[in-house]
Amino acid sequence: MIRLQEYDFSIGHVPGKENVMADYLSRPDMEADLPLTAYAVNSLEGDPLELVRQQKADPNLREVIRVIKEGADVDKRTMDKEVITLLRQKERLRVNSYGVLTWQDDDENWVAVIPKDWRRKVIHECHQVAHTGIARTTDLLRQSAYWPSMRDDVAEYVLTCQQCQLMKSDRYRQPPLQSIPVTAVGDLWSVDVMGPFPQTASGNQYLLVMTEHATRWVDAVPIADQRSRTVTEVVIRHIVACHGIPKMILTDQGPCFESDEFKARLKQFGIKRIRTTPYHPQTNGLTERNNRTLKEWLASKGGNWEKELPLILLAHRSSTQGTTKKSPFLLMYGRQPRLPMHNKTWPQQQKWTTTRLRKERREAIGNVEKKQISDTKKAEQQRRTWKPFAVGDLVKCRERKSNIAGSGKLAPKWEGPYVITERRGSVYTIRREDKQKRVNASQLQRWFQDHHGCESRKAPKNTAVRRSERLRQQLVKRGDECGACYLYWYK
Repeated sequence: MIRLQEYDFSIGHVPGKENVMADYLSRPDMEADLPLTAYAVNSLEGDPLELVRQQKADPNLREVIRVIKEGADVDKRTMDKEVITLLRQKERLRVNSYGVLTWQDDDENWVAVIPKDWRRKVIHECHQVAHTGIARTTDLLRQSAYWPSMRDDVAEYVLTCQQCQLMKSDRYRQPPLQSIPVTAVGDLWSVDVMGPFPQTASGNQYLLVMTEHATRWVDAVPIADQRSRTVTEVVIRHIVACHGIPKMILTDQGPCFESDEFKARLKQFGIKRIRTTPYHPQTNGLTERNNRTLKEWLASKGGNWEKELPLILLAHRSSTQGTTKKSPFLLMYGRQPRLPMHNKTWPQQQKWTTTRLRKERREAIGNVEKKQISDTKKAEQQRRTWKPFAVGDLVKCRERKSNIAGSGKLAPKWEGPYVITERRGSVYTIRREDKQKRVNASQLQRWFQDHHGCESRKAPKNTAVRRSERLRQQLVKRGDECGACYLYWYK
């Protein structure tokens, strides 16, 4: 009121019915099909000019920045291949207000072009969250970073990660022959119990894993026991209460799922229960694969697995799934999540509408159906190929029993590296330090050693498991040329 005293004015009362303009401005009509746009902004922590300095210190990026800013002439005969690759997509490049060279992805988000000296560190920070594979690590990186050889560099880093080689299972198996049709988001959930794991401070030693089949969304809840009451309460609280009543729930024939209490609760909500065949986990291949992935990721973190679980679930939900071609988080919420690594980049924008979300979900379900048909046709045709090892090759050996008391299912699955010293048919003699033993070839896999300072070979463009196996074969061949099975990584 003090500020208003310098003006001449009078105060009067206008009835609400007559005050049309104010009423219109305070409560405007909403359009029925108003598109909703979500904006995600990544904050800058620390000195935002550090990335600028690192880009200018990189000779290739410095040249690209010069061409973009000055419009200088380009002489491809004297340029590095990386510079040529970047300039071929010049329309996607710009220097933002911070002075950072950025690249526009297919969703029209501007992400940082990472200098060579930072790339290994960036891959390490992204991969070590849950020790994800090639495709998922690359997908997480692409949400906030770019450089031309990203997938090749990620492939070589992941294949030489010692924790991954020791902890992860053999992923090159035939796909399941049985498929369960998926019609809509939320219609079908699968539920399974994992464990026992090392008991946590809160007394939990099992995980109840719940997977939504259309989006591949995974929820995992630590539980103390496998009693039917415990399992039933978690299912109601985390599926029914959070996502609505599904049409079907797929389980195995465990005692907790065969109990009258569990069946009665499902019947109460009108949920149909589907059971897998005993000793045939392929019936629920999606859940079995998710269980294996969670075990690998939890084992790679070590320590208190219950404490690490939330961030591991975030990494899983943020990663593009090979079947749907989308991330579970995107299909569930219509946007990509904000991740810890985004704090080292700059603002970026995600544009999503409700119409586009429906389109993404339809495409995801269509991709699931196509993959199921393809797997059924190829299951009997695909066979795993194996090449014999040679004396001097580095290998890892399957670890049947853990030496760590109480480690259970989170113990390493492999031990290595060993050096092959002798071969007799399919039986190999392997040595590691003072330890020597004879094992069958079925218990061995190649070990890939990471050596910095040498140039790496290009990895295949497709991220499918079978193509990753071809990359392994390329690395093995290159190691044979050097006299051993080594993988070189440029610094």
